[in-house]
Amino acid sequence: MVLLNELPVEIIQLTDDIVRLAQQALDYKLSEGLYVSLSDHLHYAIERQKQGQEIHNPLEWEVRHFYQEEYTVALQALALIAARTGVLLPNAEACSIALHMVNAGMKSPDGQVTEITKLIYQIQNIVKYWYSMAIDEQSIGYQRFITHIKFFAQRVLRKSELNYDVDDLFNLVKKKHEKTVNCVNAIGDFIKRIISIR
Repeated sequence: MVLLNELPVEIIQLTDDIVRLAQQALDYKLSEGLYVSLSDHLHYAIERQKQGQEIHNPLEWEVRHFYQEEYTVALQALALIAARTGVLLPNAEACSIALHMVNAGMKSPDGQVTEITKLIYQIQNIVKYWYSMAIDEQSIGYQRFITHIKFFAQRVLRKSELNYDVDDLFNLVKKKHEKTVNCVNAIGDFIKRIISIR
């Protein structure tokens, strides 16, 4: 990691402009650490691209689907980077930039964004398989579902529980929506298994 004062002024200014863009577009506060992590990332990404080294992001599909707002901002960042530096970074870099934003917006230890993203993907797949259905990933309902799963995944990885007295509501749902309850139980069993592995 390069120290901030060792980075070119162009990179620091570019990072500042990208962070401002993100702050205007996203509805949550970004931590100050984003300036350091993103400027360091941009510096190396631009240098790698100039040398013809392309890095692929294994979470590209997940980032594009689960963090659409951040990904949109990151695509705008790629355009800004190209305009300012003459270097056109690949879309995989938009995923990396988006993950920096997600990480700066989450109140979770570093490195958990990848685990949260994988858990969201796994839970989404359990639901898709359980109901044998395709999901309209552009629908408002899907976005709400993913938002709930993000918060759930964060709680799972922090090992924190919500303690609500909802027995009456649960019993009503259990009677009316047996298939849904069975799907939730399958997700619960999956979560228990992955936590016991850690």
